[in-house]
Amino acid sequence: VDLRKQVWAPVAEHLGAAKTILISPDGVLGRLPFAALPGNDPEKYLLEEATLLTVPVPQELTRRNTPQPTGREDDMTFGAYRPTYHAYYRAGLDKDNNLIAFHVKAGGVPETPLFADRFPASAVENYLAESWAIDSNITTAAFRAPRSNFMGAVEQAFLDEVAELAGKDPIEFRLELFDRAKSAPVGNWEIRHYDPERYAGVLKLIREKANWGTPKNGLSRGVAAYFCHDSYSANVVDLRMENEKPIIEKVYCATDCGIVVNPIAAANMVEGGSVDGIGHALYSMLTLKDGVPEQRNFNDYHLIRNSDAPWDVEAHFVESDVHPTGLGEPPFAPAIGALANALYKATGKRYYHQPFMIDIEDKYLQREESV
Repeated sequence: VDLRKQVWAPVAEHLGAAKTILISPDGVLGRLPFAALPGNDPEKYLLEEATLLTVPVPQELTRRNTPQPTGREDDMTFGAYRPTYHAYYRAGLDKDNNLIAFHVKAGGVPETPLFADRFPASAVENYLAESWAIDSNITTAAFRAPRSNFMGAVEQAFLDEVAELAGKDPIEFRLELFDRAKSAPVGNWEIRHYDPERYAGVLKLIREKANWGTPKNGLSRGVAAYFCHDSYSANVVDLRMENEKPIIEKVYCATDCGIVVNPIAAANMVEGGSVDGIGHALYSMLTLKDGVPEQRNFNDYHLIRNSDAPWDVEAHFVESDVHPTGLGEPPFAPAIGALANALYKATGKRYYHQPFMIDIEDKYLQREESV
């Protein structure tokens, strides 16, 4: 309310009954979510009272007399790299195939990717989360959905393996755990960093929208769900194998990010996050020799291409009155997990090492080197 008084009230009196408002914020105001400001009715948001369109103010970049890379090859041989991570999982089932023990030990260089207070904390009686990290002078920087981009993928692939061992549908298996975390939480559940009801909500929505449980001729299906950046996201991937390569025909996405401020932009972010996650899971291999990257341009550093991308991505959102939370990054991790689980259904092999194409096709490395 105070922010509205300072920023919006001075101009609101000049807008009259306008229903479409063009905003061109300058400086720090460019980071302000005007649509989320209180409206004339304190119980509503501005986006509920008018259509807000934002146009950034062009800025002239400051010129500096600093050396610049002369080409893509120079650009790719210095800079920051994503951290490296490793995780070890174990699980135990009782005589009725209920999950009663869960152990994860994860670490990396130069940080650990582990979030010990996330799922399955409070859902399993015997839960142990251990972390480690190794210092390094290698320059690293954040990669999309930092730490979650790894943990969400490997955790969801492992949960699918446990569900199969328990003889349970992968969605039903997860929903049982969320129900336990909600109705009969165990351990120090007060500090858990997720809402099991909202978590279960995206799984129920993806089950409905993807028509989960109904086989599709010639297609293998995988599902995954993850929580990060205070949002919940679930994905289903439908694929088939052709000449030892996965052809991804469709990706279904269900997201709970609170109030969806801009539906079109929100769908774009979910679609992009899913495609990006799948692309980096399959490709994006970078190797170093004597401290220098061997891949120096896009002919040998394979980012996802149009021919590799999913044919269709379908985005759905849980209706919510919770304040908006993260959206660009949450779909990234479960897209990788769902891809790994679909690949298992298609090939009978579990995929835990990225990029997956190395394990899918032995000739992949040779082909990339010959390009």
